[in-house]
Amino acid sequence: MSNMIRTKSCFLCLVLAMLCLSYICISPSKASYFGKTAYSKVLLSDKDQLISARIAADGQWRIPHVGNLSDKYKKAVLLFEDRNFSWHWGFDPIALARAAFLNLKHGTIVSGGSTITMQLARLARNNPPRTYWEKFREVLLAVDLEIKFSKDEILELYSNHVPVGGNHIGVTTGAFYYFGRPLDQLTWAESALLAVLPNSPGLLHLSKNRDILKAKRDRLLTRLQDEGYMSLQDLELSKLEPLPIRNFPISQGSHHLLNTLSAQNLKTNTFHSYINQPLQNRLYQISKSFSGVLSGNHINNLAILVLDQKRRVIGYIGNSPLDELKEGRFVDIVQRPRSTGSLLKPFLYGLMLDSSLITPMTLVQDIPRSFGRFRPENFDRSYRGAVPSQEALIKSLNIPFANMLKSYGIDRFHYFLKSSGITTLNQPASHYGLSLILGGAESTLFQLSDLYSRMAYQVSNQDKDTIPAISLHKGQTEKQSVGFKMSLGASFLTIQAMQEVVRPGVEAHWQKFLGGRNIAWKTGTSHGFRDAWAIGVSPEFTVGVWVGNADGTGRPELTGIKQAAPILFQALHSLPDQKSFDIPWFDLKTIAVCRENGYRASQGCEEADVEVPAKSRFQKTSPHHKLVQLDSSGQYQVHSQCESVYNMKQRLIFSLPPIEAHYFRRYHSWYKGTPPFRKDCNDSLSAVEVMSFIYPFPSSNIYVPNDFGGRSATVFKVAHKQSKQTLEWYLDREYLGKTKLFHEMAIDPKPGRHRITVVDLQGRRISRFFEILD
Repeated sequence: MSNMIRTKSCFLCLVLAMLCLSYICISPSKASYFGKTAYSKVLLSDKDQLISARIAADGQWRIPHVGNLSDKYKKAVLLFEDRNFSWHWGFDPIALARAAFLNLKHGTIVSGGSTITMQLARLARNNPPRTYWEKFREVLLAVDLEIKFSKDEILELYSNHVPVGGNHIGVTTGAFYYFGRPLDQLTWAESALLAVLPNSPGLLHLSKNRDILKAKRDRLLTRLQDEGYMSLQDLELSKLEPLPIRNFPISQGSHHLLNTLSAQNLKTNTFHSYINQPLQNRLYQISKSFSGVLSGNHINNLAILVLDQKRRVIGYIGNSPLDELKEGRFVDIVQRPRSTGSLLKPFLYGLMLDSSLITPMTLVQDIPRSFGRFRPENFDRSYRGAVPSQEALIKSLNIPFANMLKSYGIDRFHYFLKSSGITTLNQPASHYGLSLILGGAESTLFQLSDLYSRMAYQVSNQDKDTIPAISLHKGQTEKQSVGFKMSLGASFLTIQAMQEVVRPGVEAHWQKFLGGRNIAWKTGTSHGFRDAWAIGVSPEFTVGVWVGNADGTGRPELTGIKQAAPILFQALHSLPDQKSFDIPWFDLKTIAVCRENGYRASQGCEEADVEVPAKSRFQKTSPHHKLVQLDSSGQYQVHSQCESVYNMKQRLIFSLPPIEAHYFRRYHSWYKGTPPFRKDCNDSLSAVEVMSFIYPFPSSNIYVPNDFGGRSATVFKVAHKQSKQTLEWYLDREYLGKTKLFHEMAIDPKPGRHRITVVDLQGRRISRFFEILD
């Protein structure tokens, strides 16, 4: 009889072994375990604090833990759930036997006897109903898991998939949800709470069952102390820690960055950024404050970007707060191409310094002018005749910079921008023309801030030959360095000019205060008041701001100085005090130029010293200085036919062309120009030397609109060096009249081609052809 029982037992064991072996052979592959699990997208700060998260596709908050689990949590969960985890093969026979005895004794399931591996097997099958058959299947799957995964991998999978309350899955999710910190920064009490929570996740409620849960936690803490993992003092202090009374709120303002990173990195779930959370919170409050003010003018969107001295993104506000329900609030404006306005002017200025085309003091023409069909205007609708190039940058004058780009070359500047990271220039240089410098192209706040940061990095890191690539997060594998084809000396001189830009409000008097921030900055405004920009740099930081409407709707007073600049300086005040840029003397040199116009000193003009890049070979001599013969009074020009040579005085005169002189003297009371000839001396100057048309432009096609009284007149203008001259006007040989002092004539010609002629008292005449369109 005993032999028969033994035979049957061996047969049953053999069958059971074959069933187990067969099940294991046809069991799921390693990749199939949790391989299709949907994870939350998570953004962590520079200190691994949760600053933004996006719920998983299945509606669960599931934040994966990457790397080794914290030692405190591992000790707590193994002691609580599975003391024999390190040696068993997926199931613990003793624990299963004890559980079976207790369940039979009580007539219901009071203990499962499951190991961590068996619990993981159960989680892999979406928690099926508890039956003895299901328990058997758990054992088989647990053995399979032990074969296919290491102990550390099993524990990590378990920790990532255990429920921790509500729709929150995984202990890392619990660590952030309840405590606002990553798992490795939790205390013993917090780690113990997460260890006991999966056993009864429904116990953690903001208002009930708190005593039961705390008792479970404290019992585990006592066991941890009994095992020697903590001191008695640590135990007492840990028991004093209260349970969380509410979930830890996720920081606001970083969702746009998370969405952008998720779109760029589809297979990545957790992003370790360089975002400084306190700074990000301040930027969010700034955006919220200004967003309310901007709403009064129907301006819905804004963006702020902050880079540190290592060119890492430490602050990122992609748009107005989502809770304000504004149009376009989901758009990440930091990455959206917009018209650049005037933001490219500093780089043209620096490149022209490097190319020996200008010095900071060189005068650039600022008069009404058209370049084919392109007719730029200064923002203030005024003309200065001629301005130093540095002043043109400080005041962001459009006409001088159109002239400068024409001189430098559109193709050259277009190439510089593309090679410096402006990837949004997807058309050839000819497509943009001279409008390239005045907002005719588009770029993003990210790329423009990057460009300014390259210039600032070069000046603040004078001992380094390369510029690191900008970093959005720690997992980037981009190229290590980037290009910037502007010399150190030119970059410094450009920044030096930008430091003189007048600041808004009380910031305008920053130099009067001790410790005033020495910021180089620039604003920009696009055509139609659609985009307002402000970007500022210091040796430590670059801050970029954009304000406008995501759909491109323009608004009155939507300008860089009025809307973006105040936000810029509020953001700068959220940063530590910045030091000044060091002067790179080794990449600069001093040259002598004429004080009045910034050209190389010659013929004895009054000299001034100016710094230029060391590579500059600027040799242009002054076109505005000439020697004239004056009478003994020094007030009038004379020549040998009307004055004795012995009575003549020779003087070097600074004299601009007629149109430039016409506007220049309005801003410079000291400007005298060329003295007139004495009455008894014939004026030897040619017509083009003394007068010129301001309007019409050469070969103009003029459209004259109708007003309420019929066709309106067109006002033609002429500039004459001798302000008291009388000019006579003729249209197609028909006398129109004469002007004194202010040489403007309103004319209403018929459609067709015409010729306008102006004659002064000395008989000098100038003419210009134009066409009136029908």
